[in-house]
Amino acid sequence: MGLKDAFFDEVKKQFIARPDESKDLALYKWPNSNVRIASQVTVQPDEFAYFVKKGEIVGYLPNGQYNLDGADIPFIGRLIDKGTGGNFLMSEIYFVSTRDFPNNRFGGTMGQVTDPDTQLAVAMGMHGQFAFEVFDAGRLIMNLVGTQGIQTNDGLVAALKEQILKHARSILNGRLREEKWDITRITDGSVNVEFEPAIVEGVNGTVADYGLRVTRLQDFAATITDESWSVYREITQRRANMGLARDPAWMTMAQGEVMLGAADGLSKGGGMNGTTGALAGAGIGAGLGLGLGQQMAQGMGNAGQAGATRVVVACSKCGAHNPEGTKFCGECGTPLTRSCPKCGAAVNAKFCGECGAKIE
Repeated sequence: MGLKDAFFDEVKKQFIARPDESKDLALYKWPNSNVRIASQVTVQPDEFAYFVKKGEIVGYLPNGQYNLDGADIPFIGRLIDKGTGGNFLMSEIYFVSTRDFPNNRFGGTMGQVTDPDTQLAVAMGMHGQFAFEVFDAGRLIMNLVGTQGIQTNDGLVAALKEQILKHARSILNGRLREEKWDITRITDGSVNVEFEPAIVEGVNGTVADYGLRVTRLQDFAATITDESWSVYREITQRRANMGLARDPAWMTMAQGEVMLGAADGLSKGGGMNGTTGALAGAGIGAGLGLGLGQQMAQGMGNAGQAGATRVVVACSKCGAHNPEGTKFCGECGTPLTRSCPKCGAAVNAKFCGECGAKIE
C-alpha cells in the first residue's frame, strides 16, 4: 500500500457510518473494533448505534452525527484504550435498524401429515414470505448476537425462518387432529385467516427475548407433493363411488342399467358373457358390478316366489324363466308367444292384453 492509499484508508476509518450497500440490513457490524479517538459517527434516522465492549453494552447513540471525543458522549471514557495513550477506543459498533423488513422468503417440509378423513399419510410442504422488525436492539445484541454468534442480516432471517416453520408445523398438525380438517382445507388457502395470526403469535412468543418481532406473513401456502396428491385423489374418488353405491336412488338406477344391458346380451346369445359386458359398459366398478349381477340373477331365479313383482314366462320346452315381453327363450330360443283361446290375440303373459282372458 502506497503512502497515498494509507492516508485515505486512515481518513476513511475516522468516518464511521453504515455503508450504502448495507442500507437494507437490519443489523450491520462496523468491521473495526479499534476506533481512533475523535472519529465521526453518523447514525441514520431509523437506526441506533450500539457500543459493545467485552460482551457488555456500554452505550448507544440515536439518530445524528457525533464526534467520539468524550465531550458530548458520557460513556466514551469507558471505551478509551489506555494502552494506546488514549488515542483509540476499543469497542464493537453495531448499527441496528428499527424499520420494517418485508419480503423475506421461507419454505420447507411439514413431513408426513395424517389426513383425519382418509387416515392417509400425506407429504406436505409450505412456503411464503414474512416481514419483521427489531423492537429491542439491546436484547438482539446481547441475546442473539452475543450468545448465538449471529452478526449478519442473513443470520437473523434464518433464525426467524426456522421458528416460522416450527410453529406452522405444530399449528397446522394440531388443527388437523383436533378439528378434523381434511387436508384440502389447508391447501386451498381458505383458512389462512385463521392460522396465520396463530403462527405469528407463536413465533413472536419465542423470539421476543431476541428483540425481534414478525409483523406479518405474506403469500402463505401449504402444498401437497404431486405423488401424495395423486394417491389422495384416487382414494377419495373410490370412497365417493362407494358412497354412491350405498345410495338407494343411485343403486336403483345402476341396477336398471345393468339389467337392461344383461337382457340385451342374453337375447343376443351372449349368456353371462353378455351380462359381464353390460356391467362394464355401465361404467360400474368390478366389485359393485359383480354384486349387481348376482342380485340380477337371484331376482330372475326367484321371480316366481312370494313377494316377487316381476312377471315371468316359463319356456314350454326347457322350463327356463324369461322376463315378461320376451319373444324367445333366452336359453333354448323357443318362441314364447301364444294365442289367446278367447280372442286369438298373441300373448306371452298370464292374461291376455286384449280381452283379459286368463292364459293357462
